[in-house]
Amino acid sequence: MSETFEGSLRPFTQEQVTKGEKLPENISSITHSVEAGEKLKLDLIIDRISKVAHAIKGRTQERFAILGSMSMYATLNELRADGNQLMILEQRIEGGKNDYDVGVSPESLIQVMGSFEWNGEAKHLQRGHVGGGREMVDIMARRELTLFPWRETEIDGNRFFVQSAEEMIFEKMGALINPGADEQGESRIREVKWGVDIKLLKAYLTIKNGWDDKQVESYLSQRWGDYVEDTRYQGMGELVDLVKSGTPVTEVIKTALEKRLGKTDISDLSQELTNIFGEQGKQQIDSLLISPTPEQFEANLRALMDLRPGKKLSYEEASAQAEQEFDKLVRKE
Repeated sequence: MSETFEGSLRPFTQEQVTKGEKLPENISSITHSVEAGEKLKLDLIIDRISKVAHAIKGRTQERFAILGSMSMYATLNELRADGNQLMILEQRIEGGKNDYDVGVSPESLIQVMGSFEWNGEAKHLQRGHVGGGREMVDIMARRELTLFPWRETEIDGNRFFVQSAEEMIFEKMGALINPGADEQGESRIREVKWGVDIKLLKAYLTIKNGWDDKQVESYLSQRWGDYVEDTRYQGMGELVDLVKSGTPVTEVIKTALEKRLGKTDISDLSQELTNIFGEQGKQQIDSLLISPTPEQFEANLRALMDLRPGKKLSYEEASAQAEQEFDKLVRKE
């Protein structure tokens, strides 16, 4: 394996990004190959992203954003404005899952799926085609952060929103530190691609802003505190107000989870919360579900939210832990 990946989440250099760099062979546990013929895979993906965004805009007026790896590809594509190619992405795309994830506010999720004219099964899975599009779209409830709002990008005159590079970096750091659980309650597998993407997104910030490695780390360190505050207690006040108004605690939590997860059939609140916060939060979850007063509900909810991975760490501590986990993954290759 290239020494580039030995315990390092440093940004790729501009030369590595434009000319290419050997990546680990198995960067994702799930891969969907992309057949581009004589075209660059990135050209094909960018064209598909644009078509997906255009199709969605033709069906709904609700605000949405392209999420995940497609958000990253659309962001990095901006670096091609000077004529450079991004050859490193050819291997990243080849080894990736290549899903088209789309985020909308929890409140508009059901309405947006209705505008797509999806059938019952597609709505249940939150997955289907939009209009006459060929690409399968996964839609999810995603609340936009206040301090890291979705940013607008453009492909061939088609403007749409993607996640900010900073939010994507911090998300992937958190996933490396604690990957959480899947929908079945099983521990998620840490993915090499998360570390690769951190390096790519840091490279985007360095190239876009003319920074060196130290400057990008200093900037991310400054923004980390904003991210912690922006994500820690988001939406908590609304839940406390509902409990104060007399709505039962379990009903408030069930409704909140349905909006967050886009589900309508939640039966085991304790298990769903454990999937999010992990087994270490079991005691706090039990206390939350039997909170006797609004004040105790707020205290229990705050205590539970404080358990989320990486939230109490400084940027330097979180980065070091994420880098350590990434190095373990790379050494297995």
